[in-house]
Amino acid sequence: HAWTAVVGQFAGQVLMLLDGRIPPDEVGEAILTQVDSRRAWVGVSTLHGAPATTSEAYTQCQEAIIIARRLQSPERIAAFDDLGYLHTLYRAGAGSLAGNPLVGVLQRLRDETQADLFQTLEVYLDVGGNGVAAAEALHIHRSTLNYRLSRIGQLTNTDLTDPATRVNLQMTLKQLRLFDER
Repeated sequence: HAWTAVVGQFAGQVLMLLDGRIPPDEVGEAILTQVDSRRAWVGVSTLHGAPATTSEAYTQCQEAIIIARRLQSPERIAAFDDLGYLHTLYRAGAGSLAGNPLVGVLQRLRDETQADLFQTLEVYLDVGGNGVAAAEALHIHRSTLNYRLSRIGQLTNTDLTDPATRVNLQMTLKQLRLFDER
């Protein structure tokens, strides 16, 4: 490729500093076609304008990859700018789980193995509470989704029709993905 770049190695990782006009996804896809894409990750930082911010860019790439791995993202390109609240949760640390009343509820739900209710809840929340999209993503019938959501509401003693409840559940669920090793 005719990219203007500085390439180096640091701590067993390949680092590339690229011209900001080059689309990061194009670079990421090109890299993944040249390596074992099942094991490789590409982290993309915010666009930085000065060499003095290289360490910040490196940290952003690392954190984007850590978050993507912990959340079991199927995407192999992790862009810092796409993280939003997930980076805030990551920076809050594992201690942020302490005292959250939803943690125990969601851990019990995750341990319930009969209908994979934890995954159902996660998908439902990730698609913004859209039942049709959730059923399609889970490859289940809409009535099966409705049954599972009803069961989740019973087990968690929550009202999934309440937007604030959904936000709280989603943030706690993502915190569990980021920090709970169980």
